[in-house]
Amino acid sequence: MALVCGQLMARLRHEARVAAERERRAGALARLARDLSGALTQAQVVQTALTTVSGVFDARTGLLLPDAQEQLHVAPGSEAAIDASVAAGAWSTARWRAGVRTPWPRRTRCMCR
Repeated sequence: MALVCGQLMARLRHEARVAAERERRAGALARLARDLSGALTQAQVVQTALTTVSGVFDARTGLLLPDAQEQLHVAPGSEAAIDASVAAGAWSTARWRAGVRTPWPRRTRCMCR
């Protein structure tokens, strides 16, 4: 009986942690939407996105932006080193097929160093 109760308590604790994390991410998404709605320049949008994603995932972040010739470049303020020539974003942009069902190229290398 004690084993069953212990397993149930462990499961409840785990589910509470998962729910708290889900709530934290939902709050971050709401803050991101609010902050982006007040952004007036591309630099403000980039900084807001990088800061929010970095905080939510507790990771260094980077963002690729296209120039006038549709070549991707690392956005100012990016913390992570990204090689735009091998990034999946470059592959998708070159084919104009970015989306949920975008097939990934074979032998895709890591985007970060």
